[in-house]
Amino acid sequence: MLTLKNIIISLLILLLACQLGYLNARRVDNSFFGIPPINDDEKYTEARKRLNKEIPLVKFDAVEKDFQDNSKIFVDARTEEEYKKGHIEDAIFLSQHSLEKQLPEFLQKYPFNAPLIIYCGGLECSASVDLANQLYDVGYRKIEVYSGGWNEWKTRHQEKK
Repeated sequence: MLTLKNIIISLLILLLACQLGYLNARRVDNSFFGIPPINDDEKYTEARKRLNKEIPLVKFDAVEKDFQDNSKIFVDARTEEEYKKGHIEDAIFLSQHSLEKQLPEFLQKYPFNAPLIIYCGGLECSASVDLANQLYDVGYRKIEVYSGGWNEWKTRHQEKK
């Protein structure tokens, strides 16, 4: 038979599990109570909703053309560790988490009219959307977000070899 002590411990464990689930959902930008997007179209729509309406969300073909033309500056919004493991050639590392610290140097090198393509891991990652919104708020207007991100870029370029 369950004692009062066992019931209280069970309830505390249940409450702790709910709290940890909620915190994890917030950490990865998913709704705790909603169903997360399951396919790329839904993920694209969710990213579009979070992104400033003035900032285009672009796909691989457009980004590949800009890369070949060397017409835009690629900005990697992932963590420094992820960036060091691999990134789009000549991409600049700029983290949303250390933007305040990195911004003065970034502003010196890249004026507000610099054309930027910001990417992160892909549609599962919100770092590029968050960084693009922050840079827009600072004054950058020639911003695009690459929806496929590093994961798609790496896969597509491996297929070409």
